Amino acid sequence: MYRRVHKHVKITTIAVSGTRPGLIAAIDKLKTEVIDKIDAAEAKQQQILKGFSDNKKSKRKDFDVLLFHHVSGTFAWAAMTENATLKGQMDYTETDIIHITDESVVNTANNIIGLIEPHIAVAGLNDMGVDAVTLQDLKDARDAYKAVESEPMEMIKMRTAYTKQIRTLVKRGRTILETMADKAADTLKASKKEWWTGYRMERRKIPTGHRHTTIEGTLFAKESLESDKLVGFYGGSVVATHEDGTVYTKNVDETGFYKLQKVKAGIIVSIKFMAKGRKTLELGAFKLSKGHVVRRNVYLAEEGNTEESGVVES
Repeated sequence: MYRRVHKHVKITTIAVSGTRPGLIAAIDKLKTEVIDKIDAAEAKQQQILKGFSDNKKSKRKDFDVLLFHHVSGTFAWAAMTENATLKGQMDYTETDIIHITDESVVNTANNIIGLIEPHIAVAGLNDMGVDAVTLQDLKDARDAYKAVESEPMEMIKMRTAYTKQIRTLVKRGRTILETMADKAADTLKASKKEWWTGYRMERRKIPTGHRHTTIEGTLFAKESLESDKLVGFYGGSVVATHEDGTVYTKNVDETGFYKLQKVKAGIIVSIKFMAKGRKTLELGAFKLSKGHVVRRNVYLAEEGNTEESGVVES
């Protein structure tokens, strides 16, 4: 990154570079107009992403607690009344609830609510702590979770905006280096050759575009069988294969987002998207240029569904 050149000029060799105030001015400009702004943009993005992640985890925890309360209370009442069918339908442990996948927990809760509602006014069920008030609390928790689960598209927009911002800053940094810093450093080539060689070595490490050659995107599923709304989901993985045989693998995060970094430039002969219970999608070859970011957002259809997995336009 640009900070390597900044350090070389301002810290490692200040005694030498101090003989060129113009070089110091150029490097200061690089820091204030590029390095500091990239750091600020990155910090802001991480703060927003962490806020989203923490909020989603909190809403899921509240949802799980209420869901377990209702299945356990209904299970106990069904056992007392010898309703074997309902008892079997409510046979969930706390661990079972926690392990329900993010993309299916809302549908599971809807099924449970539908089974409980016909009995909600029964005193025996109410005595087990399941009544109209608690059921509404469960519905509210479900809706609150659905609201945060729908945010991955906003995350994609945010990352896209961030990438454009970084691209502009990188271009600005390259201009400062080429038109100001490099010219001033070259005046030391004859008198301070060792220093100048070190400067050029650090300078050569600066990428011409993004800091890392990257493949990124989001794995989506449908919110429900009846809905066309897509949501990112946890539990998938991505495998990309370079033409030289190098394989890059990454699991998605809780929003369905993945990022393969420091990928070799060249031809990616295939990229495969997988998740348990979903139809694998494999995309064909594409060229990846050094320092560039390629996005592949995909929808993975459920196994047994007539739909096929496919690419989702950004």
